Amino acid sequence: MVAWEISTEEAAKRLSVKARIRSRYKRLRAAIPEDEHRRLGALVEERVLREPALLAARTVYCYEAFGREVPTAAVVHALLERGTRVIVPPADRHAHPLSDAQELRAGPGYDPEQPAVSVGLGAGFDVRSVDVFVVPGIAWDLRGYRIGYGGGFFDRLLAAARPDAVRIGLAFELQLTPSLPADDWDIPVDLIVTEERTIRVAWSR
Repeated sequence: MVAWEISTEEAAKRLSVKARIRSRYKRLRAAIPEDEHRRLGALVEERVLREPALLAARTVYCYEAFGREVPTAAVVHALLERGTRVIVPPADRHAHPLSDAQELRAGPGYDPEQPAVSVGLGAGFDVRSVDVFVVPGIAWDLRGYRIGYGGGFFDRLLAAARPDAVRIGLAFELQLTPSLPADDWDIPVDLIVTEERTIRVAWSR
């Protein structure tokens, strides 16, 4: 009983710490001026599109940015132009990451500022078919761990991925910190791409 109480107390403390970190980095990200956000986002997209894993991928699971996340419209557009299969999460990220996935298909004259045609995959989506995952975060550390919105959507997704699938996080430099609290179920990425650099993370799966 005592051990259970200690475990519960420690879990509550960790959640509280993560909540404070989440709040702080959301404020930092929100403070980026709109023009600067577009400029920095374009730099991140240009850099990640040069990543060899993305160039070689046949199927990519890429988030569609909302709010102040690093944008991905240009990434999605470039991938579709290359003939890469692009899978995106459901609009509601509290949904199940597997059964509610959508596949984007470019129509004639596809414009990156406009949505491509999306096709629901349902039970037909095999997460193990994905070669590269591109995921967002609110805060990142140099070990590849992230703090998101707290729903666990991308952790569940990455936990189901193939061992050799490449996990890429997109971030602005101001979202980086040396170390974040991590739980057993948190899945680190293999590399983090920012407007200034690509951080290749060394960790053992």
